[in-house]
Amino acid sequence: MELRLKRKKGNYKLCICDHVLRASWLQEVVPIDEEGLTRAPDFADLAGHLVESIVGYFLTGLPHLDVTHFSERGPEPEVDYILTIGELRIPLKIKYQSRIRFSDTKGLRAFIEKVSIMRPSGYL
Repeated sequence: MELRLKRKKGNYKLCICDHVLRASWLQEVVPIDEEGLTRAPDFADLAGHLVESIVGYFLTGLPHLDVTHFSERGPEPEVDYILTIGELRIPLKIKYQSRIRFSDTKGLRAFIEKVSIMRPSGYL
């Protein structure tokens, strides 16, 4: 059964196509480059969300690629994007930070370990 048919109600993922509009509406410029984040470390989490949105918007524009979101469901952690090409499903977790911890891979590992998915790898 397709994952999207099993989808429980949860948060939707919104991918903004123009972050300049976001910045003008909120009067807030969020740096996503390393130098800018070094000067403004308080924006690190928000920069991660923006990069996740940028990647999502880019992926949804690729032809012949179905992009879905696997939201957190009880004990099952979130996977940012599930890329589907034909029968092949590839989980993708976006992390925009200087250090990746083992716990950051929890969503990917949980998704990969599902017997019904049978996907031996994912991307972080």
